[in-house]
Amino acid sequence: MPRPKVSSTMGAVILDKETEMKASATIEINKPLKEVWAYIADLRTMEKWVDGVSDVKLASQGPLAAGTAFSSKYTYQGKTYDYEYVVTEVAAPFRMSMKSTKGPFPFQGWFELQEAGKGTRCINTIYAGSDSFMTTLIFILMWPLVRMMMRKRITKELVTLKGILEK
Repeated sequence: MPRPKVSSTMGAVILDKETEMKASATIEINKPLKEVWAYIADLRTMEKWVDGVSDVKLASQGPLAAGTAFSSKYTYQGKTYDYEYVVTEVAAPFRMSMKSTKGPFPFQGWFELQEAGKGTRCINTIYAGSDSFMTTLIFILMWPLVRMMMRKRITKELVTLKGILEK
């Protein structure tokens, strides 16, 4: 795996776009695609399967669509943060994308569903951004470990989602 390309702009260290912190995880759920979609498209269910997310509130009314806004609390390492998000893409029942619009850790995420026999393959991909110079340094110095930790976390979330849906 190549090391991140680094550039310096007025003393700030920036990760090259090609090496943003990205992690992806995949799992197969033994439920039909439309049933899995119905569950994840209800953003309020995130607090049941996304680690650290609670108090999800929809700011937009109506069906899930690009532009749907919502907020949540997010607890990480003992601290709770307020987050706001916007759904950036919906291709029901196959893909949903979102990004944070407020909160200390910027991110973008994509959730994709594919038919897999009688079940559904779920792919969750996250691009994490830096919230500070220190986080940028951690990304640069420890990027393989950070990516591994991100992948482990989203894999755990998918295992939780699978457990809920296969009950």
